[in-house]
Amino acid sequence: MEITARQFREVRVRFAPSPTGPLHAGNMRTAVFNWLYAKSAGGKFILRIEDTDAERSTEGYSREILESLAWLGIGFDEGPHYQSRRMDIYRRIIAPMVAKNRVYPCFCSAERLEEDRREAEKKSRPPVYPGRCASIDPEKGRERTKTEPYSLRFRIAGDDLTFHDAIRGPVTFNLHLMGDFIVVRSNNIPTYNFAAAVDDILMNISHVIRGEDHLSNTPKQILIMKALGFPPPVYAHLPLILAEDGTKLSKRHANSSFRDLIDGGYLPEAVLNFLVLIGWHPADNVEEMAADDMLRKFALESVSLRPAHYTLEKLDWLNRQKLHHIAPERLLMAGAPFIKKHAMAFDALPLHSKLFLMSAARENIARLTDLDAEMTPFFEYAPEDGLKEGLKEYQAEAVAAALRGANTAPDIAAAAKAVQAATGLKGKTLYLPLRAALTGRLHGPELKYFYGFLSPPERERRIGLFLEYLRS
Repeated sequence: MEITARQFREVRVRFAPSPTGPLHAGNMRTAVFNWLYAKSAGGKFILRIEDTDAERSTEGYSREILESLAWLGIGFDEGPHYQSRRMDIYRRIIAPMVAKNRVYPCFCSAERLEEDRREAEKKSRPPVYPGRCASIDPEKGRERTKTEPYSLRFRIAGDDLTFHDAIRGPVTFNLHLMGDFIVVRSNNIPTYNFAAAVDDILMNISHVIRGEDHLSNTPKQILIMKALGFPPPVYAHLPLILAEDGTKLSKRHANSSFRDLIDGGYLPEAVLNFLVLIGWHPADNVEEMAADDMLRKFALESVSLRPAHYTLEKLDWLNRQKLHHIAPERLLMAGAPFIKKHAMAFDALPLHSKLFLMSAARENIARLTDLDAEMTPFFEYAPEDGLKEGLKEYQAEAVAAALRGANTAPDIAAAAKAVQAATGLKGKTLYLPLRAALTGRLHGPELKYFYGFLSPPERERRIGLFLEYLRS
């Protein structure tokens, strides 16, 4: 049978993670694509927490989902809806399906099903449920449910099922290779496929956009919807994500958990930009984008069919671009938690001084985690390893002595001019020793920031320490 998707007046999509472990970057790629599609079409983005697995689902992981979406800047229009709080709905809906014999009780034990699986494997057959309980008289089945443990299975009819995937085109499944599948477990908890199908109907979901690992679930969900009298939504299955080693991205790969990205010092806007490029590319080939650009350019139909690569090199590049052009106020808000070594001294500064330091740092950092080291020379003077070796070709002592005499100049340009007049040096031969005298380093933010931040007494103190260091 060929299935035609419903026509909807409004685009309504859902992000439906399970809170059974740390949120994965692949999950958030799915969230981003759903959000972009909904917002670019003027639709609704719905959050549904699929927590029917009571043993593995935790409140902490549910909270992580909400916090991660907020950090990324993705707001949902409805929800969060928790499936664990909707059990009565699922039970009310399954009852008439049992009465109509679309669903039947299965009394096969786990051991019996495992024997079936091994037997099928031995004969090189797919592990399809053989339908042992499908022919039990409905009345006898109801009687047995009063005294025996059972699950409920959906009765499959037909040979194949074809639906149109918005990314992949027509997709066909052989229903004989599927077998009657469980919709309610023996503990009376609905399975993922049943709960998801019911919720997609009740929440009026127009498009189900998810990873291709869910492709095999789609025919089951369509069959459930059809049995309930509802045509399905449009399905779109996103390409597989590969790690840098060419294998499927998993929790064992570096920075694959979303918490890794948050704690790793990446800007939310860089991560959002990065995630949207995993499996999709803008037509104009401009990869660095703001959220408004993504909303304007994104098209579900142009998502690639090929596996997408999770390339941290691309994320690092995007993060540097965003940091180099970031407003000091934004950098302060995002970066302050990463300043640890001199947190007390930094926190005590007036706002204008903090913004001054953010302006100094933004062009020299690749991640927010670099801020701690970048702030250090503003608050302490300690010659870095190899400083003396790096200055051996320079007249560092003469420059420092001349700088001491120009220490009260209004800015670094005036101070450098006075040192140049006293030493006859210019260019790198002048500015590298000046940097070393004020910071103890050969590289870092522009000297104007250090000179402007340090008080004349502190500049004097540092010059003295530098001269002692050179003479030691």
